[in-house]
Amino acid sequence: MSNHHVTNTTHPNAGSPGPGAEPDEHPYDLIVVGAGIAGLAAALTGVSGLAGVTGTTDGAGRRGPVQPPRILVLDAHPAGGRARTSEQAGFLHNVGPHAMYRSGALAALLARHGVEVSGGEPASGAAIMVRDGQGHPMRLSPGSMLRTSLLTPGERLRLLALFATVQRAKPAQLVGTSVDDWLAPYPRRVRQFADMLIRVSSYTDAPDVFDAGAAVAQLQLAIGPGVQYLDGGWQSIVAGCLDVLAAAGVDVRTDEETLTVRSVDRSPLVSVTTSNTTHTAHSVVIAGGGPETAERLTGATVRGLDRITPPVTASTLDLALATARPALAFALDAPLYLSAHAPAARLAPEGHGLVSLMRYHAPGADAGDPAVRRAELRAFARHVGIGERGDEREVLHERYLHRMVVTHGAPTASGGGLAGRPAVDALGLPGVYLAGDWVGAEGLLADAAAASGIAAARAAAQRCASITG
Repeated sequence: MSNHHVTNTTHPNAGSPGPGAEPDEHPYDLIVVGAGIAGLAAALTGVSGLAGVTGTTDGAGRRGPVQPPRILVLDAHPAGGRARTSEQAGFLHNVGPHAMYRSGALAALLARHGVEVSGGEPASGAAIMVRDGQGHPMRLSPGSMLRTSLLTPGERLRLLALFATVQRAKPAQLVGTSVDDWLAPYPRRVRQFADMLIRVSSYTDAPDVFDAGAAVAQLQLAIGPGVQYLDGGWQSIVAGCLDVLAAAGVDVRTDEETLTVRSVDRSPLVSVTTSNTTHTAHSVVIAGGGPETAERLTGATVRGLDRITPPVTASTLDLALATARPALAFALDAPLYLSAHAPAARLAPEGHGLVSLMRYHAPGADAGDPAVRRAELRAFARHVGIGERGDEREVLHERYLHRMVVTHGAPTASGGGLAGRPAVDALGLPGVYLAGDWVGAEGLLADAAAASGIAAARAAAQRCASITG
């Protein structure tokens, strides 16, 4: 997605619309810039949220007869963002390991709009815990925890007590406490288990700053209904959303580069100039990129950036396997993860398997040398017998991503947790809203993207009602 520039008549950078064609005679009710999860959530919500409050409106904001909402989604790239799925030799690769929380904001959005997905669960009954380079088989169940050789009898009881505490905890009571401070009373090896589960569920390795309230809320999602690997990859979500939008008459343009976004002088409208033309709308949702992108696009400052971490990244490795095999492994003393996403979900040809590995990085940290990181992930795969004894015939091909952004900012304890993240109106520009995995007070990762997209579209609908009512 290209740079945008947003101005407002009350903003220091205010001005008339930039280069391009004259604004449309009849403006859109909503323009969404970005067709990832956040943008698709905003567009879907706009379809229902704007129904009944929209109509033909002239350049002065005067409203005619009520009509179906006019919504435009723009992206210079194929729809989906980090939810895109690519195919190689019959294997379907997501942009790194992806799992959908069954009771999260994204799943609720899809159900509300009739987008059906299917899939399976991780192979939790065959987990391997790795510590000091040694693998230890262990089921993720209370009984297995009581027998594991990784902990002393006293530590096992403390771990079970910690799990019970998580299940009945009220996350709001932990807001403002870091994960490290929350876990400080527990023995080091018990904390390793908790840190591992928080990494896996949040994709964030920052216990010194990560908010414990946000961490516990995410753990409760994972322990409860759990997660689902999706048949066909996350592209199935994208395709389903696009089908619903097409049926509703939403205009989705994935080959139109956005150049500027500006307020229209002496009008409540916002103009969006692209490589093809200039559009106008009652509201615009910027749903692509992170805080730096939003500031670059608008020329404004995003309020609340000091309350989230820098971007969180990971190195990921997909291994396409000649045979299907369940596998699940976690490192207790390193930020490493492995899971067989196929055959749990239909992501590989019949009888084949697809294993995904991840190395979590601290927020803002350098990803290191690509060769070193890739070798580290391959060595971790050998702990579960993949590529063991140097037999590479099992691995048909690999897909390595060195520095994948998993979230553009995680909630910090000092920043007030989830509620401290930038709000959808954090730019302070009338009619211009934000959405993304770093925005709003609900959820993490894709759930945060979906929840903020919903909130931004609802704010846009309220603005539209006030302008045209």
